[in-house]
Amino acid sequence: MPRPATIEHYYWVNQVRLSVEKAPQATFQWVSERTLRARKENRSGHDVDAEIYSDTTRCAVEVELSPKSPEDTTAIMRTLLRERIAPNVSKYTKALYVTNARTTALIIRKKHISTR
Repeated sequence: MPRPATIEHYYWVNQVRLSVEKAPQATFQWVSERTLRARKENRSGHDVDAEIYSDTTRCAVEVELSPKSPEDTTAIMRTLLRERIAPNVSKYTKALYVTNARTTALIIRKKHISTR
């Protein structure tokens, strides 16, 4: 049985998905963390909460409920934006980093993180 914190996280990831589905935009495909893990050959590294595919974009979705240190937040965002599928080809063209009131202030301070 999942822990209460895990259930809360699943709830908010699904709220993000419902919000994305309401947006008047081109069609997209949502791929859940569970599906991504099943497809993953190498079990190491950070798993995103979901991926959104739309036309030529692949967006990483990260839903953050717990406050992280500035260093941890920086590391997560850099990892997402630096991940490669081939030399000089980024895995993600965008990253959607969703937070709650407890973590928003930290994200605002870190929003200008260099990905280099």
